[in-house]
Amino acid sequence: MELILPLGAGMASFLRGKLRLIGIIACAAVALAILADLARSARPSTEAVRLRNALLILPAAVDSIDWVPPDYPAQFKTDHHAPDPRLTQIVRTVTEGVTGDWQRALRLAGHLTENARDGGPIQADTWTTYRLIRETGRGYCADFTQTYLALAHAAGIPAREWGFSFDGFGGHGHAVIEVFDRDSGRWAFVDVFNNFHIIDSRGTPMSVAEWRAAIVANRGEGRIVKNGPGRLGFIRETMLRDYYRRGIDGWYLWMGSNLGDYESHPLVRLGAAFSRSGEQAAALLVGVHPRIQLLATPFNQGAVQRMKALRTRLLVELPLLLVASTAGLLLVLLPRRRKHAGGEPVLLLVGPLPPPSGGMANQCRQLREFLVAEGLEVRFVQTNAPYSPAWVGSLRGVRAIFRLVPYVFRVWRELGQSEVVHLFANSGTAWYVFALPVLVLARLRRVPCIVNYRGGEAQAFFSAAPRWVVRSPGLATAIVVPSGYLAEIFAGFGHPTEIVPNIIDLARFAPKGKADGENAPHLIVTRNLEPIYDIPTALTAFARVRERFPGARLTVAGSGPDAAALRELAGRLGVSEAVNFCGRVDNRDIPALYAGADLMLNPSRVDNMPISILEALASGVPVVSTDAGGIPYVVSDRQSALLVPVGEPERMAAAAIEVLADRALRERLVANGLTAADEYSWERIRLRWLEAYRRSAGRQEGVPAHA
Repeated sequence: MELILPLGAGMASFLRGKLRLIGIIACAAVALAILADLARSARPSTEAVRLRNALLILPAAVDSIDWVPPDYPAQFKTDHHAPDPRLTQIVRTVTEGVTGDWQRALRLAGHLTENARDGGPIQADTWTTYRLIRETGRGYCADFTQTYLALAHAAGIPAREWGFSFDGFGGHGHAVIEVFDRDSGRWAFVDVFNNFHIIDSRGTPMSVAEWRAAIVANRGEGRIVKNGPGRLGFIRETMLRDYYRRGIDGWYLWMGSNLGDYESHPLVRLGAAFSRSGEQAAALLVGVHPRIQLLATPFNQGAVQRMKALRTRLLVELPLLLVASTAGLLLVLLPRRRKHAGGEPVLLLVGPLPPPSGGMANQCRQLREFLVAEGLEVRFVQTNAPYSPAWVGSLRGVRAIFRLVPYVFRVWRELGQSEVVHLFANSGTAWYVFALPVLVLARLRRVPCIVNYRGGEAQAFFSAAPRWVVRSPGLATAIVVPSGYLAEIFAGFGHPTEIVPNIIDLARFAPKGKADGENAPHLIVTRNLEPIYDIPTALTAFARVRERFPGARLTVAGSGPDAAALRELAGRLGVSEAVNFCGRVDNRDIPALYAGADLMLNPSRVDNMPISILEALASGVPVVSTDAGGIPYVVSDRQSALLVPVGEPERMAAAAIEVLADRALRERLVANGLTAADEYSWERIRLRWLEAYRRSAGRQEGVPAHA
C-alpha cells in the first residue's frame, strides 16, 4: 500500500505534465480529420460549389416563385449601394433613345454579348469583369449574369438571377437572368451568355416559369429570339432545348441582387485580396451573400434532401474545425504571461505612424512620445508598417498576406510582454483587419484591452455591419473616444465609453500674434483631397471671398484622388492663380503653415474631432468650419469658431468674410480658441490616460501629478 500511493501520485504528476501535449494531439487529429473530409468532398471544383450552395440554401424548397417587385420577400437582398457611375454612364450611352424596361433590358444584354466568344472564366469584381467581357469576349455565364445585374441596377430595371445544375445543385450548370418589365407587370427570361430570350405565339416574352413549362411539355413551344447582334450560344435549336431539358430538375433562385453591397463590404474586399473562395467565405460570414431558394419538382426530392443533409453536416463540421484549430493553436502558443511588479503597467500601443501624417497617425506618434517621457515601458506594434520586402507592396492580393500575418504574430508576441493594450481603432476595413485581431488575441491571452476609437463614420459603419460586428467592441476592457459625439454614437449601440480628448503639443503650436492680412488674407485648408472633406465647397467659398478681398490667397495642404478635379474646378471658378495645391505637408512643417495663415476653412462632410481644428486654435488662427459630426463638441459657434451647415459654400463664404472684416470678432475667436486649445494639452490629458491604464491593469493606486 505504501508503494502504490507514491506510484499513483507520480502517474498523476506525469499525466498533468503531458496534458498539454495530449490536448495538442487530440485537437490536431480532429482538425485534420475534418479537413481531409472537406478536401475529399470538394473535389472536383464543381463539388466545392455544391458545398457552398449547401451552406446557402433556404430551409424549404418551393414549387413556384410568384412574387413581383417592389414586394420583395424578406430573404431577398436588394442593393442599397449606389450604382457605379461608370456603369451608369454606359447604360445612358447604350440605351439612348430606347424606352421601356424590356427594350432597354434587351439592349443591355446585346451590348454584353456583342463581342462574346467561348473564353475562360473571369471571376473578378464587376467593373473588371465588364471591361474584360467587352475587350476580350471572355467570361463564363456567371460573369455575364454578375455584370448584367450591375447594369440593370444602374438602369433602374428590377432583375434577378437564376441557376440550374445538371448534377443535383452542384457546380456543373448554367446561370440566367429574369427581368421585371414594369410596363407589362411581368417577368421575362433572358439568357445573357447565350444571347437569346423566348417569346410565345403572341410575341410576348416568356418568364422562367413559362419557359420551364414549355421545356417540360416538350412540344416545341416558344420561339428563340436573339437579344442582340452577337453570336448565339448554340448551333442548333434542338441542342439548346436539350441543354435546358437536362437541367430541368436543378433550378434555383439567387435570393439577392445586392452586388454593390457585396463588393463594397470591407471584409469581402479583404477576402477577395486572398482568393475567390476567401471572398465568398467572408461574404457568408458577414451575411451579404445571397441565399439560394431551391425549386422543387416531383423528380428532385432526393437531390433536395441530399443538399439538406450536406448542409447539416457542414454546420457541424465547420464550427468543430474552428474550435479544434483554435484550441490547438492556443495550446501550442500560449505561454505564461510575464508578470510585472510595481510601477506603471507595461503598455502595448497598437496604431499607425506617419507617413502619411493623418490625424490618428500623428496622435499615436505623439502619445507614444509623451508616455515614454513619463517613464512608462511602451511596447509598440505599427498597423501601417512598411511591407517587407518593399516590392511586395506592388502585388495586389499577395501584399495583404504579407501585412496581416506578420501583424498578427507581432501582436501575439507583444501581448506576452504587456499588461494592458491601447488600441487605436477606426471603422471600415481597418476595424476588421487591425482592430478585431487585437481584441480577440488580447481576450485569449487575458490582457486588458482599451479600444481608442476614432473616425467620424462610426454611425454609418456599425449601422450597416452584422450584429456580431456591432457587439465586437464589447470584447474590450474599456472603450475610449475623443469626443461626446462618438460617446453618443457608441451609447446608441449599447457600448458605454469614456471620453479622453485628442492631444495638442502646445510646444509646437503657438499663436503668431495679431492677424495682418486684412487686405490680402491667407486662407488655408488642411484636409485630404477626398469626397468626405468636400474641398469643392472651400474652393467655391474662396471664390466668393476673392470678390470682397481680391488679394486673398488659399493654400490647400493635402493629397488625394480628387486632386485633378479640384484643380479643374479652381480654373472654372477663376481662382487658379490664387490657389496653391501644395500637396501633403510634412508634420514638422505644419506649424509654419498655421503661422502664416489668417483663417482656416474646414469644409468636411463627415468628422469626429479633427486635430487640424485644434492645431489652428492653438496657433491663434480663427476657424470657419462645417458643423459635421463631432465638430460642435470641439468648438462653440461664434465663441471659438464660426460653424456653417455642410455643403453650403455661400454660407461658408459669408462666415469667412465676416471674420476677415470684423477685427473684434476675429480677436474674440482667437482668444477663446487659445483657451479651448489649452484643454487639450498633455498636462490636462495625461492623468486620464494613466488612470485608464492602471484601472484596466487592475491597479487602483493614484497617479502622481507632475512636480
